[in-house]
Amino acid sequence: MIRCFKKSMLATGLVWALAIVIAVLVWIRNADRELYIPIIATICLLGIGYISGKLLGSIIAARENQKLLSLLHVDLEPEKFIEAYREIPAKADKGADRIIAYSYLADGYAAAGDPDRALETLSAEVTDKHGNKKDSLICLYFNNRCHYQLLAGQKDEAKHSQAALLKAIAGAKAQNPDLAKNMNEKAFLWENYLKYYDGKPVNVTDLERFISKSQFAIDRLEGKYLLKLHYERGHQKDESARLAQEIKNEGGKHFLVSKV
Repeated sequence: MIRCFKKSMLATGLVWALAIVIAVLVWIRNADRELYIPIIATICLLGIGYISGKLLGSIIAARENQKLLSLLHVDLEPEKFIEAYREIPAKADKGADRIIAYSYLADGYAAAGDPDRALETLSAEVTDKHGNKKDSLICLYFNNRCHYQLLAGQKDEAKHSQAALLKAIAGAKAQNPDLAKNMNEKAFLWENYLKYYDGKPVNVTDLERFISKSQFAIDRLEGKYLLKLHYERGHQKDESARLAQEIKNEGGKHFLVSKV
């Protein structure tokens, strides 16, 4: 992700430039010594400089990326996020970094109320830069696809994506239990949305637990919106009104605010 942000590119370049300057000084100070001494010193300096520059650049890029993601997941400002993040995925390294970046941008379009654009933006690639299939990318793809299809009213397509997601989670469970656990949380939410759209009761207790445990405001918002729909259908006006108010208070510029 270093190439995606000016700060990370600048930091990387400065470290590399400093390593080159020091290497030149080594040659100047050791001009009268055996040739192998400055050669070895230069190789070591440039190697350390290259690794240090990449490391510093990666740390800064990750920090800058998180700042932008907080616009979406914490501040609930999808339009601001889209404007700031629109050019990022194309600059990211091919493979997982680029695929994940496109998924973030797609999430922004979904939060802005444009699930069709989100589906168009979502990358269907599930392999890393070496061509190896990754469980995390497979789960991410079907999780996001199910989410956007639900928003677009494509219930049957969402059911197929949900089934594929559950299969991917089961396949990942042995090798990556943490991934499987995290993805099961999202699969639970989409499962209950599908239940609601099929006219079945949602799991209120577990849905409330999901809302209380969710790390990001955007997840809590979607959980609360489903719970509001459930209470509304059951003519529980007080509970529905309470959740509608919470969504308005906490929802920022997320499109769900306009639907309550």
